Amino acid sequence: MQLISRMVAMTAVATAVVVLLYRRHRRRAKEPKAVAALMNHEPLMGQEKWLGGVLGADGNVYGVPGHAQRVMKLNVQTGKVSLIGGPYPGQYKWLRGVAAPDGAIYCIPSHAETVLKIDCTRSEDQCSHIGGPIPGLWKWHGAVLSPHDGCIYGIPQFAETILKIDVATQKVTEFGGPWPGASPTGKHKWYGGLLGGDGCIYGIPQCANAVLKINPMTQEVTMLGELDGGGWKWHGGVTGRDGCIYGIPANADGVLRIDPMKQEVTVIPFTYHCHHRNDRKYKYLGGVLGPDDCIYCIPSDADFVLKVDPATQTAYEVGESLEGRTGRLNCNKWQNGFLAADGRIYGIPLKSASVLCIDVATQTVYTVGSGFTGANKWEGGVLAHDGAMYCIPMRHKHILKINPETPDGKITEIVDEHGHVLEPTPITTPMASMTGGAVHKAGTTDGHVSVAAAASNGSDGAEPARPHDALFAHLSTAKALACATVNGHKVFGRHVAEALAKDGYIVLPGVLSTSECAEELSRMWEYVERVSPGVLRDEPASWYPAGYKYPGTKGGHKAGEEAAAPDPWPHSGWRSFCDMMQTHQAGWVFTELREKLATRVFEPLYGTRELHASKEGFTFHRPTATGEGRGIHPGVDKQAFVCGQPSHTSGEHFDQGHSESGLQYIQSSTSLLDQQSEDACFLCWPGSHRCHQQLTKSTHRGRSHWVPLTDAELDELRAAGLEPRRVPVKAGDVILWRSDLAHSAAPPLGPRPNFRA
Repeated sequence: MQLISRMVAMTAVATAVVVLLYRRHRRRAKEPKAVAALMNHEPLMGQEKWLGGVLGADGNVYGVPGHAQRVMKLNVQTGKVSLIGGPYPGQYKWLRGVAAPDGAIYCIPSHAETVLKIDCTRSEDQCSHIGGPIPGLWKWHGAVLSPHDGCIYGIPQFAETILKIDVATQKVTEFGGPWPGASPTGKHKWYGGLLGGDGCIYGIPQCANAVLKINPMTQEVTMLGELDGGGWKWHGGVTGRDGCIYGIPANADGVLRIDPMKQEVTVIPFTYHCHHRNDRKYKYLGGVLGPDDCIYCIPSDADFVLKVDPATQTAYEVGESLEGRTGRLNCNKWQNGFLAADGRIYGIPLKSASVLCIDVATQTVYTVGSGFTGANKWEGGVLAHDGAMYCIPMRHKHILKINPETPDGKITEIVDEHGHVLEPTPITTPMASMTGGAVHKAGTTDGHVSVAAAASNGSDGAEPARPHDALFAHLSTAKALACATVNGHKVFGRHVAEALAKDGYIVLPGVLSTSECAEELSRMWEYVERVSPGVLRDEPASWYPAGYKYPGTKGGHKAGEEAAAPDPWPHSGWRSFCDMMQTHQAGWVFTELREKLATRVFEPLYGTRELHASKEGFTFHRPTATGEGRGIHPGVDKQAFVCGQPSHTSGEHFDQGHSESGLQYIQSSTSLLDQQSEDACFLCWPGSHRCHQQLTKSTHRGRSHWVPLTDAELDELRAAGLEPRRVPVKAGDVILWRSDLAHSAAPPLGPRPNFRA
């Protein structure tokens, strides 16, 4: 049985909350096998070639150049590997990359003196430089995109400043520092960073004597906690479901815990085993958040996987010993990994001859595949829309593909060092088969594992990723369809399927009670006030930019004065959705709500508890009416454009690319406040899913799973007899819609005194 992964609340929703994330360790069905394989492409020559990878907005995988003189580009749909941009001479040029809301990837300078920009919205001339020259070696290690201002902040390694990339203005600046005495040598200070639940960015101490804290709201840089300097202590980190950040122990004898809410730094002790060394060094390299809300540390020299349980604040070894099971090399076995759609965690081989597999449900540990010879083979990986992990070649000549599922029986060919096709080495244990979009990542540092929901259809005419209307086939077999109810309303069964087939959406009334809505709304306010401390719920003037009148004329805005201050309201950085918070850790605020929706909506809908969601976030739209101390909403009178063509301000779009046709994903919106048709509310074009393939076929935007529509394309919908419909709902109602339906978060019709949540 296949379950589709994008049962999510997307950018067009009011209170967008990820609905489901693998209901923990329930029963497993009979599942297909999976494989770990080298991809069949021309050998990629050289050492230390690419230092991490990123999934682009076009669904392609991009390798960040280290020693390589060009960017590696993998078309996931066709398997074609090409080299673009450059040549860029030099070694260790860029270290990790960050995908930004403008559709570009920004590569962080290590030895390079500029930021490398890879524009994934273009088919040619994708690579360019911005900023610089910035001299120095090993300057920054990874970076974090702030949802507050949409800027990217680089984490200092040897550098004595914070790197800031303003995506909107394309300016590159430095601020903060220096930090004399932060580390014994002034080098190797922090190893990557993560976004905390308070909206600040925290750098993980490698040799630094404190945690680095970057506040994007105030542009202040401070140090948190008191630690011993030196020691190569922690290797990156993971953000847990509790909003705390956990540093992965390399040489340290404890797991680092950073609590952004309490502003506390503590260490969780543990014991571990290593059969080939007794100096307690190089224990783990990276970690992954599991579906059980625990963090699993990937063994470097350690013999066992380390499990960190945030609920009990304990850390202990799990699974079988890996001694003698990784080939002839016992050191630097794996570095970082990813959570796959089957609920298992896979570790990326450095010196190990096989892939690490952690079965979270059974707490067993084993290896997948064999014969992956050599040292320092792959540097990080990218989780693509097909559910597979693509590991980026550092010294190896081929991309490693870890595919947890092969429902059609087709696998990628395995080739040896000489290009000879070999037989695949399958995983023989049962796997939970999940097709579709990206797997949730609560947070890993420095871009080793890149996750995005965008997908690419490759070249025109490529075969669809799944059969047409794949999800309908599943809905028709769900046991609960005939009689399922939500709070007494018999709305499921064939009624849901019929509504999705006819109009493309349905409203489920009264899923949450009034008191439950009030509780979740309070959580939302707490998030806003913590992320932006200057925003106070009882002071409307604090919700808006100080001294704001109207934007300037750039971009087609209304003439007037520029904003006198930045927008204090936290947001994802997408200009089309000023009040949307849908990146990084916005979704962990609503853990309890996610469980309620799973139980009340999606378990009866699908007839199973084994469910998964690929995205989360929410929108908290401020009132647009002035008066009562309120300022002017920055979205007022803003003209929107799509690829240079005008688009009216509703921002209609598809959340499904051309490569997938029919019903493939179901999305949801949960309302916490009553909405009238004049308020900001959900808008859709009923029946527009029948025009999805036609409208996405002839535009490059159709290669992504986010396809914004121009006015001309909306006119085509009108020509087909369709019209937009605003969908006001009551607090507690849930809207379900299909991803190939044209929809948007519609702005209010004129000044309105109400919030939308």
